[in-house]
Amino acid sequence: MTRQMHNTQRCQRAHRRREMPVASEPAGVVAVVLAAGLSRRMGASNKLLLPVAGQAMVRHVVQAALASRCGKVLVVIGHEAGNVRQALSGLPVEFVLNQDYREGIGSSVRAGASAVSDRQAVIFCLADMPGVTAGVIDQLVDALHGNPGVMGCQASYQGKRGNPVLWASECLPQLRDCGGDEGARPLLRQYREQVIALETCSEWVMVDLDTPEDYRRVYNRPTSRSRPQTVETFMTISLYAASIPVFKQMLNALSGVLTKAEAHATAKNIDPSVFLQARLAPDMFPLVRQVQIAVDFAKGVSARLAEIELPKYDDSEVTFADLQALISKVLAFVDGIKPEQIDGKEGIEIITRQGTPKEKRFTGQAYLLTYGLPQFFFHVTTAYAILRHNGVEVGKRDYMGAF
Repeated sequence: MTRQMHNTQRCQRAHRRREMPVASEPAGVVAVVLAAGLSRRMGASNKLLLPVAGQAMVRHVVQAALASRCGKVLVVIGHEAGNVRQALSGLPVEFVLNQDYREGIGSSVRAGASAVSDRQAVIFCLADMPGVTAGVIDQLVDALHGNPGVMGCQASYQGKRGNPVLWASECLPQLRDCGGDEGARPLLRQYREQVIALETCSEWVMVDLDTPEDYRRVYNRPTSRSRPQTVETFMTISLYAASIPVFKQMLNALSGVLTKAEAHATAKNIDPSVFLQARLAPDMFPLVRQVQIAVDFAKGVSARLAEIELPKYDDSEVTFADLQALISKVLAFVDGIKPEQIDGKEGIEIITRQGTPKEKRFTGQAYLLTYGLPQFFFHVTTAYAILRHNGVEVGKRDYMGAF
């Protein structure tokens, strides 16, 4: 009898010793990242330590779990445990050492489930799936809380079930009995009708990296038009890098443009209000309002991505000094937002103008790239164009600022 058959039957025997559990709303959710495997199919390399967007693959997975609404993150380690710990240095996680990691993924499921208290639900995240975001994890948590009586929730894409899987606390005794290379699959088959297949908009719930070919196909594609198109390329920059540094660069540049405009007004003996109330067209906002709106988008987009309280200002600026003070406040605000507050938020839901006919719903990534940044750049550009049109000696270098 193979070890896999033995462990499958052990799970089945354990189930026969108990009546089918009745699930209830979980007291809390713990994320367990399974990072103990041998990664034999990857060859000599430990795939979890391979670089993805400048950091170890496993670190992406753990950061997504930390950015989610899970109350705690456990990392099950075994193979090259010291190196995996080092790759996760500085992150607020707890490590669970799986001495039996050579048995297969089931031993890591068993170790992780054993480290979770009896009243907690548990979501198992595979450490070789760095494309799964905090938003996907939060969708599963919401689904479990919103569907009392289910045994779990499993991420799916286009009707196909993938990972991660979130289990109700009532499944912990059986999860603690698992072993072999199948992990919790026998339990998924047993409770298939009671485990919700939660449709997501992310095909990354279907993509794990087992072989060098997987890794090269997804992360080291050629730049030619003939490159494979079966899976989207993982962002080679983070959501944080695409937002906060951009806002800081352009706000500093806008401040410099306003400084030149005020100096020009003084040198030419022009009333500053001529510039401050100037418009590109009669039906467009004046300079003051263009700056206010640009600043609003910088702070608003940053706050929504970080899921923190949005600061409110009264938009009472009337002078160049007022506008400079406003820009300084927002620069200080966005500078205080850390990468871990934004990275992994690609899949969160952001709703604009909620409850109105103009309500729109975005994922975090779509909100930044298709709405937030275009709006921000429109108003920064218009402010620049107003001043350039009115004779202020500024050029492209002033518009772009330091980079």
